[in-house]
Amino acid sequence: MKYLFKILSVVIILSSCTNPIVEIPIEDIHAHRLFINSNEYSDDELFSVYEELYSNNENLKNEPYIYYFLSRFESKRAYLDEGLNKFPDDPFINFNRNRYLNENDEARLYLEILENHPRFNMAMHNYLNLNKDLIEIFLGSSTKEILENDTGSNTSFNEFEENFAELEYGYKNGDPVSSEFHNFKDSNYGLEDNQVELIEKSFQNIISIVKSVNVALESCSDKEASLRSFERNRIGKMSYMSFIDQPDVVYIGNCRYKVVNNVLDEMYYSHSSSTSFISYCCDAWKRC
Repeated sequence: MKYLFKILSVVIILSSCTNPIVEIPIEDIHAHRLFINSNEYSDDELFSVYEELYSNNENLKNEPYIYYFLSRFESKRAYLDEGLNKFPDDPFINFNRNRYLNENDEARLYLEILENHPRFNMAMHNYLNLNKDLIEIFLGSSTKEILENDTGSNTSFNEFEENFAELEYGYKNGDPVSSEFHNFKDSNYGLEDNQVELIEKSFQNIISIVKSVNVALESCSDKEASLRSFERNRIGKMSYMSFIDQPDVVYIGNCRYKVVNNVLDEMYYSHSSSTSFISYCCDAWKRC
């Protein structure tokens, strides 16, 4: 009988124990995320804990934190919609919209959040993670392939670089206090170490690609005279061709030139003017 009483006492004590999450201040999102990621609680268990906090403390409903956790683990989007209705600009609540989006819309969501909160690292991490394959493609491509958009990617490097330059500047120089509820001075705010490393490594890789492209662009400009000489020699080797006017060469950017030849084709006794777009491989690439 005494043994049975002891067992019942232990069961009562265990069942009354609260989840350690409730001991963490609700505004300490980083600590909550570390706890969640290092423990094997199911989403349903975690949702129940946060919903109980929500039900038992009216004050929590006046701050966005509880809605972030509830909308992360709920099976529907009731708390997400309630949180967005009360705090429409909150980056963490908006972040959880990603659960209901396809990849393209998800990327746009992160850009939208970063426009308002440029140092919100969770959005930056996920945006770079979505683009990690694209970054790897650019890393593995030659400068010539990148500039001619022959990398096998549907996104041009110019388009990606313009987007990245704005994001990087905002991430490093933007106001860390872009919300009355969050401070993004700490780069670890809400992230684990490996996630912080992904952001830093991605930045390093993109900056490295940009530098290589810029070196090529600098070496490819001001080569009109060399290309005119090349065209004169090329046409001059054709015994039946002669110039009406010398080649006209215009640099159109990205190591590409427009070349216009006005020649007499003696084989056909005709005067022809032709325009071609030539990728001039200059000193950086040698001739292609």
